[in-house]
Amino acid sequence: MRIQVLPVVANERGTLFMGIPFTDDAGVAVTPDSAVWSLTKTDGTVVNSREDVVISAPSSVEEVVLSGNDLAILDGGELETREFVVKWTWTRGAVVVPANSPVRFQVRNLAGVG
Repeated sequence: MRIQVLPVVANERGTLFMGIPFTDDAGVAVTPDSAVWSLTKTDGTVVNSREDVVISAPSSVEEVVLSGNDLAILDGGELETREFVVKWTWTRGAVVVPANSPVRFQVRNLAGVG
């Protein structure tokens, strides 16, 4: 699956709203049977213990709010890249279909915020 790259840069320890539209392979909205999300650095290191966070009773569109330690600078660079991945399943007929929705975005290091 192709990784979507967000054109916005989040500010260190700010807030970023992650909209999650769940769609089938034709782009039609579906309601997931289950969904979890994780937040990592690009090397796979989990950020702020955000691994397999359950989205309770998911609907066809969800929103996750990342803030505070989710958007902390960990390595001291000017920009750091995060990967937000939603793993979900939905049912087509009698078949349970797994899906992954990866999104990358950057966090800007702000002087005096860390």
